[in-house]
Amino acid sequence: MKYFREKKTRFGEGYLDVGIYEMDDAYEPPEKRAKRKRISPPHIIAANDRHSRNQLRQLIMHNFGAGDLYLTPTYSGENPSIEEAQRHMTNFLAPLKRLYRKYGSEPVVIYVTEGGRLKDDGTRTRVHHHLCLNNVGIPREEIEACWRGRQSKYDDTRRGFCNCSVIQPGEDERGCERIAEYMGKTKTKSSEKGVRGAV
Repeated sequence: MKYFREKKTRFGEGYLDVGIYEMDDAYEPPEKRAKRKRISPPHIIAANDRHSRNQLRQLIMHNFGAGDLYLTPTYSGENPSIEEAQRHMTNFLAPLKRLYRKYGSEPVVIYVTEGGRLKDDGTRTRVHHHLCLNNVGIPREEIEACWRGRQSKYDDTRRGFCNCSVIQPGEDERGCERIAEYMGKTKTKSSEKGVRGAV
């Protein structure tokens, strides 16, 4: 016996899309998708990488411009893994949000974590981050201090260093488009994927 199913999808406030589907009692939901057995061909990997870098560049160009901030947090001491670096980034964003709220604003952040690639000599490249951040007039020293916090309440050593600079207008090395291109290089130059995120 056949029956009809209605599916409603709301797009924004003023538009509701309604779809009517004819169903059958004999319908069975598809089985769970199996894990991939073959890797994507090189031309598909290159196209996906190009699309990902374009998307990152568009996000940066849409949300940031001259006068906003570009940060490069790095580590002192032992080189952390990518997973540990992601945890440190989460620990950095929490006090950063509190600092922005103290000044009556919210942070807009796009970041890339890169490094950890195995070099020819058997060592790994240094893990570090790149961030674009909206500028609301907070002194750069206070933003940098959010990164240099203690690693834990039992450890008084510092995590590392953070360099904060203002994005300059034009086509110089600190122009927004150059920064977007630099942040988008992660997947092409590294055999191990970097991590990207936004707040």
